Order: sequence, then C-alpha cells, then structure tokens
Amino acid sequence: MKTTPSGLAYPLLSDREKSELSGRKGRKATLATGLLALVLAACSGGADTQGDTAPSQSPSQAAQGDCDLLDPDTLERAFGGKLTFTRMSGRGERGGGCTVSVAQGEESQIILQVGDAADYAARKDAYHSQGLKLVPVNLGREAFIVNDAQLIAIDDQNRSISLGLSLVVFDGKPPLSNEEAAAGIEKAGSEILANMQAPPSA
Repeated sequence: MKTTPSGLAYPLLSDREKSELSGRKGRKATLATGLLALVLAACSGGADTQGDTAPSQSPSQAAQGDCDLLDPDTLERAFGGKLTFTRMSGRGERGGGCTVSVAQGEESQIILQVGDAADYAARKDAYHSQGLKLVPVNLGREAFIVNDAQLIAIDDQNRSISLGLSLVVFDGKPPLSNEEAAAGIEKAGSEILANMQAPPSA
C-alpha cells in the first residue's frame, strides 16, 4: 500500500499478480500508475486481439479505448460537483482504458478499464490476498468498492470494469472524504455499466 501526502490509499498488485493479468485472451497488460504508483486499471488491453465477450466496435470507438462509456459532466454529477474533470485520454479498442484528468490536486485522475470475467476474477483474488477492504455494492452481477477508491464490477454478460480515483493533494484538505469518494465511484460505475448495455450510436 502507498498513501498520498493528503488523500486516499490505493491497492497495489504484486509482480506475480501483474503477470497473471497479462496475456489474458491475447491482450497486453500494463500497470496504470499515477503519482501514487497505484493500480486502478490492472489490465490495459492492447490492439492485438479481443476476448470472446468483447462487443463490436464502430471506427470512432476503436480510436478512444473505453472513453465512450463516460463523460466529464456525468462524473461531476456522480461526485456531487466536488471534483472537476477535464481532459480525457483513451487509446485503441474496447479494453484500451480511459484516463480522465481531475482539476483538483496534483496529477489527480480517474481511470476506467473494461475487461472480461478473467480480469475481474484476477483483480478480486489479488485484492483479497492482500487483505484489502472490499465492500459489496448492488451493481451488475457482482461488484465491490476497494479501499474507498476503486470499483470492480462484472455484469451478466461477463463484461467487467475497474474504475479508480487517484486524488493527490499536497496542501490543504482533500475535496472529498473517503465516504464521498466511495459513493462517487459507485454512482459513476452504475452509469458506465448502463452505458455498456446501450446499443452503439450510429
């Protein structure tokens, strides 16, 4: 575990657990790290191949990773207007991830990663093995809030998400309490799961 100078704490994966997440269904894995070297998106998909459950993608989606599933306005509402979300960055096809910058703090961001059932199981097992706090929430088929800063969830079609907030504040009080951060992550995750169910726009 590593903690911010002032803020939240985040889970880290061991080298063995990172290795288990790499190579799932031919995808490359990368460790999503911010200033805190945290793992929020444990399995960043590449553009090589897609898993059996990956939905079809339009040409516009193929260039933005998972960024079509969320937007700054939705995120701001989820966090009660206490955070401002700015630049979005995604790459590749579904599973390529999406990083959204947060105006508050230093290099703060929220990271979304879409995956499959194997990715979800690997994250869940890794966090259990580290003794982290996993709080069940009523989303999808199964979902947990991890250490008040990350949501992992899986839906009935074996599509999974990892959504994590990296909030780094050096001076002053963080704009969110741990409870507010967890609630915001849960609300944002609910919107993302709903968007995954929606048919792609023309």
